[in-house]
Amino acid sequence: MVSLVRISLTGGFLAVMWVPALSADLYLISRDLQGHFFASHRVFNEEKEGYRHVSFCEDDYWIKPYSVAWSKWEEKQGRTVNIEGNLGQGWKIACAMPTRQVSLSDVGIYVSLEDAMTTKQPEKHRANRFTAIRQTFSKTLDKNEPNSSFHNRLKLDTPEGATLTKKP
Repeated sequence: MVSLVRISLTGGFLAVMWVPALSADLYLISRDLQGHFFASHRVFNEEKEGYRHVSFCEDDYWIKPYSVAWSKWEEKQGRTVNIEGNLGQGWKIACAMPTRQVSLSDVGIYVSLEDAMTTKQPEKHRANRFTAIRQTFSKTLDKNEPNSSFHNRLKLDTPEGATLTKKP
C-alpha cells in the first residue's frame, strides 16, 4: 500500500498529514491533552446511506450528522479531534482539525450544539442489542398484559409448591 504525505495550512497551523490508502478505516478520534485515545466515530471515504457528504482537508468524506456534533462537543470539552487511520503501523492523522472545516448546518443540524447533543436522535440512541434483550427480560410484566413474555407468564402460572422460581 502506498501512503502519501500532505502539507497544508489549516486554521493558521502548518500541518504534515498522512493520507491513507483507500482501504484504511478512517475515524474521527478524540484524544485528551496527553494524546491518549478517548472516543471515536467512523467516517467513510465513499458514499453510505444515512451519512452526509463533507469535505475535510480537501478530501471527500461521508459522516453521520451526529458525529459532526459529537466532534464539536469533544473539542468544546478540551479534547483534540482529528481524522485518523491505521494501516498496521500505528494511528496516523489523515486530516487535522476537521471540526473547524464543517458546521452543524452543513450536515442538516439547525439547533445549538447543546441541543444537538441532548435531543433524541435515532443514531445516537441506537440500542445495543444485548442491552435491549436484557431490558426486555428484566421487566416484570403482568401476566395479562399483551406484551408479557412467555417466561413471565410461565412464572406467574406455575402452581404453588413448584421448584421454578424467579431470581431476585
